[in-house]
This record gives sequence, C-alpha cells and structure tokens, in this order.
Amino acid sequence: RQNGVTISWTTSGMPNGANDSPYPTVFFGLAPLEMLNQSIGSSTTYGTHWFHNVPLVNLQPSTTYYYMIASTPYVASSANYSFRSIQKASSTNQPFVVTILGDLGVNRSPLIEFNDTRVDTSTCYC
Repeated sequence: RQNGVTISWTTSGMPNGANDSPYPTVFFGLAPLEMLNQSIGSSTTYGTHWFHNVPLVNLQPSTTYYYMIASTPYVASSANYSFRSIQKASSTNQPFVVTILGDLGVNRSPLIEFNDTRVDTSTCYC
C-alpha cells in the first residue's frame, strides 16, 4: 500500500463465538475533533479472538493524523490516537515498508519465526 497505514486490533468476540465487530471501522482526520474520514476493513478469527484490520490509504506525507476505532453495539469506541505519516520520497530515497509485529501469546510460546529469524517475544526490543 502506498502512502498508507493499517490500524489493527483484537476483540474477544461474542459469547457464541460470533464476530463482535463485523464491519471494523476507523474514523480519522487532521484534528482530534475533526475525524471526518472513515475506512472499513476486514476481520478474521483465530481461536476465540477476532482480529480486525482497517487500511487508511492516500495519506499526505509528513502529516499528523488522528484516529479512533468506531464502536459497535457490543464494543465501545477507542480513545483518540495519532501517528505521523512518513516524509515524501525523493529521487534519492528508496521506498520502504515498516512492519510492527505483536504476539498475543495465545499458544504460550515465547518464540516465533519471522522472515526466517527466531524472535523472542517475551522481551520487547523497542
């Protein structure tokens, strides 16, 4: 995705296992009280949890964006958060992708494999 980010979160689902956020939605904009843009993503299940991913695309470079995960009848909305988009690429810059990996520890294994590298998820390298 060019000039974009994906907002991801997890929910525990309904007591019957159904998705508690079937239309995961994020509101976003250039000010905390002016989140006039909306994006709808997708959900997948893993065990008893639901993972929601909402892409925000066509962002302006070097711009602070504010966002909030929308509520559903079963899940409250999130607090307001923000991020700053990357600077505009120049002819000397190479395109790049940033991946941030989180592990919920569902299988209780502190080690995972990522790009053929074993990562100890019990320690945060921030």
